Amino acid sequence: MADWYAVVALFRHPLGLPILHSAMIPRNKDRIGESLANFVQENFFTPENIVWKLKEQDMAKALAEWLAGPANSAQLAEGVGRAIPGMLNALEDEDVRSLFDRVLTRSCSS
Repeated sequence: MADWYAVVALFRHPLGLPILHSAMIPRNKDRIGESLANFVQENFFTPENIVWKLKEQDMAKALAEWLAGPANSAQLAEGVGRAIPGMLNALEDEDVRSLFDRVLTRSCSS
């Protein structure tokens, strides 16, 4: 009974009685949520932890493995192929000419 009362008292008034120190979670949910968010931010989402986690991941390898799947590479190629005409239409002809001149000049001189 004591365990039932303790758990119930955290979330609501047991037996509907407004007993002191009951229904603490609903009354304090905003404060509890803010404290929990601060705890997570200060202990898990620190710049050091994020940098460490990113270094731990080999994103290039993961992308290469994903692209090695024929269905994935076909899906990406199809998406890029659909996007290119719209991107080219959005550019002015002179901008496209200038881009090709820079890219081709650089690749030919290498």
